[in-house]
Amino acid sequence: MACTLVMTPCGYIVAGLFFRKGVPPGHLGGMVRLRLFQLLKRRKMTRYRLAKVSGLSLPHLYRLARPDGQFTRLEATTIDKLCAALRCKPGDLIVRD
Repeated sequence: MACTLVMTPCGYIVAGLFFRKGVPPGHLGGMVRLRLFQLLKRRKMTRYRLAKVSGLSLPHLYRLARPDGQFTRLEATTIDKLCAALRCKPGDLIVRD
């Protein structure tokens, strides 16, 4: 079975999948990021206060509230606690860029 490769100005298409230039094959580009740092800043809330309201540990919140939004692991219960404490939806908290 032959695989077709089509080059475009922005990237290339292989077997119907589009890959951006500079993004290696197998990586579809974009990352899921947590907007917790921005939400806390906008609401003028500290991580300490969020820890008290949500019941999450302070070290855990420091790992999640990085300015760049990167995280390694995020459980559904953590998302639920954060959304309840911040009175927001998961879509307000998590973005894909």
